[in-house]
Amino acid sequence: MYQNGKIELKAPYNDLYRMAYIVTNKEPRRNVILYNSQSDRTTVSLARYLYETHTGVFLERDKVVDHIDGNKLNDVLSNYQVITVKENNVKAREQRGTTQQLVRFECGSCGGEFIKPRSNTHLVIKTKSSTYCSRPCGGKRLKPSVIVEQFRA
Repeated sequence: MYQNGKIELKAPYNDLYRMAYIVTNKEPRRNVILYNSQSDRTTVSLARYLYETHTGVFLERDKVVDHIDGNKLNDVLSNYQVITVKENNVKAREQRGTTQQLVRFECGSCGGEFIKPRSNTHLVIKTKSSTYCSRPCGGKRLKPSVIVEQFRA
């Protein structure tokens, strides 16, 4: 249905860019390269481009256009749903059958409990001295956070 090559820009993109090209990457997934010049260009997924041109408005940055059936080449509007990046990541993990190792901490600054992926903590990133619930707490660094439990989800 959609072939690689130049396409006609539609609103709201036609106010920001001069040209657009559909390309298919190795995943395979279709993207739209939005182009003004060599130094002024960007890429969006074809699904996002089609959804935003259909509605005429840009989605918020934390939203993605997901293919309901999981087929990234099935680019029909009825196969799209708008979900958050977090929801999309959970869906992808479920489809792959993988789980993520999580760590529950007690924050060393405010005392509140929080959960973070183990891969984003000082347990893996050796340049971090400890892991905190937020940037403000991380800036205080009153004492190191305490590991409450590690689990998979």
